[in-house]
Amino acid sequence: ERPTRSLLNRKPYGRNEGLISGTMARNIIGQSLYQLIVTFFLLINGPDLFQGVIESHSLPLYADTFGPEYVASLVTNTVVFNTF
Repeated sequence: ERPTRSLLNRKPYGRNEGLISGTMARNIIGQSLYQLIVTFFLLINGPDLFQGVIESHSLPLYADTFGPEYVASLVTNTVVFNTF
């Protein structure tokens, strides 16, 4: 994508200007809140939401694997993944 004339003609930002603008800070905070809400919702309601999916798996080797502890570990792994 080629730069526009207005972008090329604007003056550069000063040395003392902030690296993160107000819009960027708002978007970062909004995304963080969204991820926290989704994560805690899954942490609290995950076993009930995924119970039908878990029961549809009829593999005998994984019968003990799919339980509340497994769902909690999935949510924890998701939190760790989103952190980094």
